[in-house]
Amino acid sequence: MSELTREIWHLDSLETLNVSSNNLSFFPDEPTTASTAYASNSQETPESQKLPPVSPIARLPVPFSAPVPGPSSPVTPPSAPPPPAILERLSVPPTNPGDEEYNTMLLIETNSMNSLSLRDKNNKTPVTKSIPVDKPIAEGIGKSLKVLSMNDNHLNDSVIERISIFKNLEVLNLSYNELYDIPYGQMSKLTNLRSLYLSGNNLSSLPVDDLDSFKQLTTLHLNGNKFHSLPPEFAKLTSMTSLDVGSNELRYNIGNIPYDWNWYYNKKLMYLNLSGNKRLEIKPQHRGDDVEVQLDSFLFLKQLRVLGLMDVTITTDAVPDQTLDVRVRSTSSQLGKFGYGISDTLGNRKHITTRDVVIEKFREKPDEMLITIYDGKNCPQSKADKISKVIQETFESHFTTALATLGTQVRPGHLKTVEDCLRGAFLSMNSEMNILINKDESSTFSSAAAHRTSTTAQLDLEEDGFTGCGATMVYIKKDMVYVANIGDTMGIVTKSNGDYDIITAKHEPYAPGEYERIRESGGYVNTEGYLDNIASISRAVGFFKLIPHVTASPNIYKFKLTSNEQTIALATNEIWKKVPFGLAADIVSLEKSRPGIAAEKLRDYAISYGASDKCTAVVLSLGQFNDKPYEKSADTIEDLNLRNLGGEIKPPTGHVALVFTDIKNSTLLWDTFPFPMRSAIKVHNSIMRRQLRIIGGYEVKTEGDAFMTNGQLKS
Repeated sequence: MSELTREIWHLDSLETLNVSSNNLSFFPDEPTTASTAYASNSQETPESQKLPPVSPIARLPVPFSAPVPGPSSPVTPPSAPPPPAILERLSVPPTNPGDEEYNTMLLIETNSMNSLSLRDKNNKTPVTKSIPVDKPIAEGIGKSLKVLSMNDNHLNDSVIERISIFKNLEVLNLSYNELYDIPYGQMSKLTNLRSLYLSGNNLSSLPVDDLDSFKQLTTLHLNGNKFHSLPPEFAKLTSMTSLDVGSNELRYNIGNIPYDWNWYYNKKLMYLNLSGNKRLEIKPQHRGDDVEVQLDSFLFLKQLRVLGLMDVTITTDAVPDQTLDVRVRSTSSQLGKFGYGISDTLGNRKHITTRDVVIEKFREKPDEMLITIYDGKNCPQSKADKISKVIQETFESHFTTALATLGTQVRPGHLKTVEDCLRGAFLSMNSEMNILINKDESSTFSSAAAHRTSTTAQLDLEEDGFTGCGATMVYIKKDMVYVANIGDTMGIVTKSNGDYDIITAKHEPYAPGEYERIRESGGYVNTEGYLDNIASISRAVGFFKLIPHVTASPNIYKFKLTSNEQTIALATNEIWKKVPFGLAADIVSLEKSRPGIAAEKLRDYAISYGASDKCTAVVLSLGQFNDKPYEKSADTIEDLNLRNLGGEIKPPTGHVALVFTDIKNSTLLWDTFPFPMRSAIKVHNSIMRRQLRIIGGYEVKTEGDAFMTNGQLKS
């Protein structure tokens, strides 16, 4: 969709408008007034006033009825005149018996002058009177709209003036557009704004005077822009709980108060992401002569839950410890020969229920790596999830113990494999936690893994017996990749030819095989798909009151790394519910050289499509790529399925290869199956253009169903 109709302003009950991932370059102007004209049989409309024929495709039926004047009756407007909507139908009784010409439906339509006219099905438009309609725009979408999402379009700075009219707007998402410099004075009108998403633009500054109006703003995402410093006016955002300024170009002095921002003054922050700012340095500093105020300290943020410091230079020790309700990321984005990126959000939660682990040299071996995501399920809103914390701290120990027996004989003719070790680690970890949560004071049970965490002592069967945790683990050993998962945290591997493979299984109670297993073990699945009316997944660690209906036995997938594999993407279920695998594969393939940006995009797209719960995305780049960032252009209307594959190459010169394609027997197919062929041609053209974009081919032209393409010959 390249534009919105102006009549959208009259949808006076609309609260949410989501037009993400389109080709919009502007928001339509606001109509101001309109006049309504009523039809009569007594007068012909002058030729100059006749409207062009109405396209039947544009007719949108809206129930409405109104009295229609007879031959001698006066024209009386209805008590509630219809607003000038896109097109509305008006039910009309016959004017004269047997008069079929006017015994039809009248169409109310809006012309370019914002007036309304009536026309019959035969396109006759007799008009006698025009009656003004006072429909203030404040009663339309300008007053009703609360959520506006326009992520991934071609909008520029001028759109802000249009949006500023929506004074009741609470959520505004303009991520991944073409914003460079937001005009001053426009956004100050959005006094009810609570969430503002401006990720993935070209912003280097904000209209700081407008920030005074954002008294209710809680969420601000500015990641993926070009900020060198942050304005001190951020301190005025006293309600802000979530700030993401990752993947910018920050390199300012954090102690340069009052000229630059410092987090010291935003005491309500729960989520703060500074990751990806490779030139940002956080070193010990004090506020003037006051040695009690450490401007480098994050310890003043008592409500902080997630702190992202990946690739940031840190020389201060005033960083929170990893605890049950605090997650600090300070690793590098380069793990040996692999690139690593992660992005997440707490969503509508106030405590941590999703965790991650990255171990570059697993078991102190340079050719091994371990990456995991743990997603708590059925967790209480009032506290952090304990099950995922225990797994985070103990799985490494269980897996290391299992790998120590790799290659030993399990049974005659079968030696223990990595898959056996993975399965054993999951099962032993779950069994140990089950014993610990059920033991009484007289129990003397202990284990090496249990001593690695103090969280096991906090487990309580009554409090935690109905909570569980899904898990996805990636283990890389030399050129072999093993992926084990339980639950619904899914993953894909993308390839250089544009394909992708799903490398996990989704363990839902109604999934094939899972339902039968649950029934055989004595459990049941309700009509909403919940196991025993509790669990949304059928395999997990935890859910100790649902054992044996829930099992911790993982699905395992393995593959060998070749030059064809490019990236691995893992994400929690909230992201996969909004972002399909194909789109995710295109996003991470486009950003394969920038895994941090790719992870942010997965999260940001999910948010723009309506995700409101916790989200976590991890992207692992499997090679060294030097691709330039793709910048979309609004000059041409592009296929949205191709946008995330990068731009088309320039016309090749010099030694080129010409390729001509044609569909065999297409004339016969068109004559025999005309309607199916229309759909088939669309699929054919989409596949052709997708493959050309992937391999670097250039589309010269098309003739009917034939393509003429060329490509550069490599010397």
